[in-house]
Amino acid sequence: MDKRLIILAMAAGILLAGACAKTGTAAFRGSYSFVSSGEVVVTIRDTVKKTIKDEITGTVRDTSWIDTMRFAHHLEDERGQMTIVDHNNGKMTILRKTRAGQVLEIPAVLSADSLVMDSYYKRMSIFVNDSVNATINVLIEGCGRMVGKDAVSFRERLGGETPTDIYYESYNPDSDYDINVSDDDIDIKRDSTKKKTNKRVPMTVSGKGILTVAERN
Repeated sequence: MDKRLIILAMAAGILLAGACAKTGTAAFRGSYSFVSSGEVVVTIRDTVKKTIKDEITGTVRDTSWIDTMRFAHHLEDERGQMTIVDHNNGKMTILRKTRAGQVLEIPAVLSADSLVMDSYYKRMSIFVNDSVNATINVLIEGCGRMVGKDAVSFRERLGGETPTDIYYESYNPDSDYDINVSDDDIDIKRDSTKKKTNKRVPMTVSGKGILTVAERN
């Protein structure tokens, strides 16, 4: 074969390889299947209002306190389809549809080799106990990076605390607490065997982290 033909063939191969290597926003563009999992921190603050009247002096003492419960909540794994749309100006749109039917449209921009998402609101279910399962909208922020050529790893977290109110089984201070008052102390003990009552209490959800892995279809 003529040497010139060999050189031309090699040059054509190099150009073709360069054309096929996707960079920038084009590397993210496409259709994916995704799964998300993670943990959040749930805090419930039950204000227990109680006053005690001194039968001798008639003085009323406020013995109210806040009963705080804090725990890590593992989010139920979420699966669905994702499409990343390239607008060819450094801006992109991430479209997510979960199997449960929740649809999200998330604007994003390319920064270095990361796809930085605008903050967005997402509906999230929080299981507290057998009788309380709260559904709230939480603010999410995060970014994604390519893993190889066919997968994107998104690291997300909750932006700040998300407050809401839930109906929670609260103790009745008039019957569920044994309160002993002395001159210098108030001893409060809760009797967990006694009946609870439902009331509306504040709950906040804050971030640990959410990992979403999307694999190209």
